[in-house]
Amino acid sequence: MYCNPTRRRSRPSLNHHMNISTTNSEKHITLTDGRSLGYAEFGSPTGTPIFMFNGTSSRLFYPLDDSVAISAHARIITVERPGIGLSTFKPNRTLLDWPDDIQQLADTLGIKQFAVAGGSAGGPYAAACAFRLPERVTALAKYAPWLLTLSQSFMLRNPEGMWKQFYSRLPECDKAILQAHPNVDMKAVLLRDLPELSRQGPQGVVWDMRVLTGPWGFSPAAIKVKTHLWQGEQDVNVPLNMGRFLARAIPNCEARFIPNEGHLTYINHWQEMLGPLWA
Repeated sequence: MYCNPTRRRSRPSLNHHMNISTTNSEKHITLTDGRSLGYAEFGSPTGTPIFMFNGTSSRLFYPLDDSVAISAHARIITVERPGIGLSTFKPNRTLLDWPDDIQQLADTLGIKQFAVAGGSAGGPYAAACAFRLPERVTALAKYAPWLLTLSQSFMLRNPEGMWKQFYSRLPECDKAILQAHPNVDMKAVLLRDLPELSRQGPQGVVWDMRVLTGPWGFSPAAIKVKTHLWQGEQDVNVPLNMGRFLARAIPNCEARFIPNEGHLTYINHWQEMLGPLWA
């Protein structure tokens, strides 16, 4: 899910008095409650900021060709949810706790306004930001990449086997998308990120699933930000009925359901998805 800009945004400037730590391309900040929040940046460092939230069982996942974001002058910021990677676990958190973490990260980075994008299980997190931070979120996007449904223990014991099993379950249209985009190395990014899922133990992923299967705490009808929803009609991971329900429920939603494409439709349409967020 992603939101479309409704007003001009000032370019971000770094706020140097905040505590920002860096490990290679990965970074984390210290939140006001003492927790760490992990994130990574892609695209243009001075571009229009877009916070991107990935699906469940994924970390800083970003397999896309970075040249698209750079040419679009988009600054993509992926964020790790509590208990995954560099982000400290937060007991009993709810979906509506997430916008406060994102607001603190935006403040630390000197970003006043931003778009949010959520893929697959990241969609509800993007929607929560649009609902809770309407004065800061300029646009909301939901799309359907990447939802792993295999057990965590199997993934960590045998990541190569996990990839083969996941790939075998993809519909032919998704396999065709990967074959048509050899520069999108989804397997390499996934295998890189998997060990970090259990850095703090399994509780982060377990609680994330609990949050995602529980009540949102707000109605999609309460989202006022311009919203764009993309979904492949052959998606076998996210029910098509869910996408159609959200398209009807969110008042200012522009939905695109793509025939003959599946869960990985975002790879074919990444540049189109970015357009409304940074224009």
